[in-house]
Amino acid sequence: MIVLLVPPKNNYPFPKPSIDIFGQGFPYIAGALKKAGHEVFGVNTNHLWCQDSAQLTLSKSLRKAIEKYQPHLIGVGGLSANYSFVRDAIRFVRQFAPDIPIVCGGGIITYDHQFIFTDLRPDFAINGEGEESIVALANYLEKGGNINSIVNISYWDNDTPVFTKTAYSNTKLEDLPWPDYSPFDLEAYLEGFNQADNIFTYTRTSPRIMPITLGRSCPFKCTFCCHTTGPTYRGRSIDNA
Repeated sequence: MIVLLVPPKNNYPFPKPSIDIFGQGFPYIAGALKKAGHEVFGVNTNHLWCQDSAQLTLSKSLRKAIEKYQPHLIGVGGLSANYSFVRDAIRFVRQFAPDIPIVCGGGIITYDHQFIFTDLRPDFAINGEGEESIVALANYLEKGGNINSIVNISYWDNDTPVFTKTAYSNTKLEDLPWPDYSPFDLEAYLEGFNQADNIFTYTRTSPRIMPITLGRSCPFKCTFCCHTTGPTYRGRSIDNA
């Protein structure tokens, strides 16, 4: 299966490039899909100068990628702050390729998945960690099976939303595939990263820096935080880090 992943432009809808640190969620999804035998391509508009319109740049980039790669599934998502990007990306895909299913994920889904799923109306959504569920969904779309056996997803039964069982992953982090940044034009992104107009300013060209994930969830239970319920904290071993 060919999957097109569309990470959010972090300063959308502003036209100037966004040179904040690139998120790890989509690279982890790409790594999992590739390990399962699927082809993965990306549309990353973060580093692009969008002239007068980030919306127009996103629209043109999506149309070009859809025509070039002919994907069978398109993945979008992000945090709640990325709502307008995700909304517009879904709208543009519907215009250009109404028959290609869209799956949405990330914190925007995880922390209020029933409301956001019915508001944005993608074909599918993934609640929580995405690696295992996205692979199961891609396999289902390619080969068929019982969609209700896939945990943490949302889908439509005619016009009725269906939410499958929520289950938290216990997979060790070192057993997951490494994040794969290759679909997201990372070299071009890093060329613009040594700018001095963001809080992550890093002006050296070598070595170039990127974040790594040493743990997921949180060991604490702060009363003001959304992490008071959910998966238990788990981290990488020192050797794996």
